[in-house]
Amino acid sequence: MLLTALPWRAKTAANIRQEAPAKSLRQDIQGLRAVAVGVVLLYHAGMPWLPGGFVGVDVFFVISGFLITRGIVAELRRNGRISLTGFYARRVARILPAAALAITSTLVLAWVLLPETRWRQIGLDGFASALSYVNWMFAGNSVNYLAQDQAESPFQHFWSLAVEEQFYMVWPLLLLVVGWLSLKLNFRLQRGMLVALALVAVPSFAWSVYLTAANPGAAYFVTTTRGWELAAGCALAIMANRQDKNVPAPVAAVVGWAGLVAIFTAAALYTSATAFPSYNAALPVLGAVAVIWAGAHAGKAGPALLLDLKPMVALGNISYSVYLWHWPLLVIAAGVWGELGPTMGLLLIAVSILPAWVSYVAVERPVQDRLKISGSKAEALGVGVSLTAGGAAAAIILALMVPPTPPATAVEFVPTPVAGEKVVPVGAETLLDRATPRKVVDSFAKIQPAAVGAVNDMPAANTNGCMQPIESSDAQRCNFGDADGEKTIAVVGDSHAVMLLPGFEKVAKERGWKIISYTKGACPWIDIDIQDVNVKQGGSRAFTQCREWVKGVSQALTADKPDLIIAGMSRYRTIEGGLVDDVEVSSAKLIDGMRATWAPLLKMGIPVVSVRDSPQPGVIVPDCVAKNVDKLSRCALKKAEVLRQNPPEIAATDGIAGTSVLDLTESYCFGETCPAVIGGVLVYRDGNHLTAAYARSLHGQIARALAPLVAATK
Repeated sequence: MLLTALPWRAKTAANIRQEAPAKSLRQDIQGLRAVAVGVVLLYHAGMPWLPGGFVGVDVFFVISGFLITRGIVAELRRNGRISLTGFYARRVARILPAAALAITSTLVLAWVLLPETRWRQIGLDGFASALSYVNWMFAGNSVNYLAQDQAESPFQHFWSLAVEEQFYMVWPLLLLVVGWLSLKLNFRLQRGMLVALALVAVPSFAWSVYLTAANPGAAYFVTTTRGWELAAGCALAIMANRQDKNVPAPVAAVVGWAGLVAIFTAAALYTSATAFPSYNAALPVLGAVAVIWAGAHAGKAGPALLLDLKPMVALGNISYSVYLWHWPLLVIAAGVWGELGPTMGLLLIAVSILPAWVSYVAVERPVQDRLKISGSKAEALGVGVSLTAGGAAAAIILALMVPPTPPATAVEFVPTPVAGEKVVPVGAETLLDRATPRKVVDSFAKIQPAAVGAVNDMPAANTNGCMQPIESSDAQRCNFGDADGEKTIAVVGDSHAVMLLPGFEKVAKERGWKIISYTKGACPWIDIDIQDVNVKQGGSRAFTQCREWVKGVSQALTADKPDLIIAGMSRYRTIEGGLVDDVEVSSAKLIDGMRATWAPLLKMGIPVVSVRDSPQPGVIVPDCVAKNVDKLSRCALKKAEVLRQNPPEIAATDGIAGTSVLDLTESYCFGETCPAVIGGVLVYRDGNHLTAAYARSLHGQIARALAPLVAATK
């Protein structure tokens, strides 16, 4: 039977190592592992001269595909069968012990060092990492506008491990079927394996090119766009016995050095704006293939001259553990100390080598040796299940440790005055009396919404389909306020227009106005090409769905004929010919674009109010508040650093009849300081969006500004 397991003859770890054929030990491949992890480490440390260091992961994929398939092919040729239980037992011994330790340690560090605002998401990410599907979670978040302002996950690097594990759930099964068919149909095993490989690699590469163009955020993480990279290493292993043993060493050396140069070229020249993986991944992938191939023929004339050096081999030996440990330390350190510079990044990378080495010596190697000595596949698989369950359980425990929070709608605001009633203002309501002294307060008896629940304190329009998602260009209209109101106000723009809707809606209900909204994430109401900020990888492209949406909204507003239009927007860069304009050029184009977009509505006699964008902290404010509930002044921001001076949304109104500005800056900042909590209400839910509670408390300031403008409309 093909599924029959072979007994392991080794009885001790020493015997195992002695019995391993010398020719199977490729020190140059260990050195190549060092290259792969090295460029990743330097990239994550923030080295500006290595902006494409993420390609180290692609090199790892090739190495993994080669080594894993070489073992499978050798077993097939030697025994005519594959032991699936043996294969998965070896994977368990190789991958899970070190991964489980890293996952559990990261969860403990997060619990001890990071605020409780981070625990739930980190716990969920840890759970997905333990079960090897975290890459699909990150792919989903990459197209989820509401998830893009979260802090970086200490488990983000686990996406590549998840890709490998998913690939190896399928690949051995496919080879097993090929082996069975080769016996039944009497065709060459190697030819069948190559056909099977082509069935994986060709569609995967084609899909990678397509999806990177259509949805680059998701394309970066999903298994289907990366399968061909692993398959490249698999192909090299399958073809190994057909390699010409008489390949001239100089030829192999040239190929090998060219491959190494290709890897470093990609690491040095690629950036976050590079469409990736797509066909661009072929450079580091083929480079890795060339290095591995040359290693069997070129000897010291090839890259082995460098890769066989003891420091390279030593780093290659612990590269897996270093990869597991370095990223959590960087993310958690940033959560404690704030943004890290390259110097601190390098220091933390160096520090990460210590726990990685301990993990390798005390966990990774001993567990592998123990399972090999026992020869029990059942024991190995049992260890795998136990480690997976343990890591997943620890992650869920951290997620559940976050205390329940009351809904933000429990915040009470000053109602319409009633004779004999005494009301207590909260949030921005405390600022309505300009004679009241303004100062940053270090603590409040109660902060609403609670910091741990702030991320979910958003307007209903964010979650009920009113704000259009990234891929949509539909001009969807939603209604708020007084449905029978005599005056209709249109609120138009991106999430920074949406975040003020609770305040607009409260005023509308008090004044008897009707509100209609047209909103789309990361998309201002400007008929011009802007950079698609939803894309983190391969981001230099125009947001085409946004411009289509803008055209549809303008047509809808022309038909609606509202009494007043309120336009809100965040900060954007324009793009032309695939190149992103600098700030000054972008500002000029945005100003012209706004004026051109407003013109047809202004000509119809519909006034436009442009909202000055709120200060943008750039840090996760609830995290700071959770850590400093008794010293909130530590979370206060310098106005000059977070408020943009002379922004285009204000400059666009200069000299344009029928336009005006809604500037709420004094409701966010006291003099030169912008507090994180005002009147007991948390101002921000993330790094740039207001909480719905604080937006609702702005109703007094909004009413003062809009009432005369609405009254003046016909």
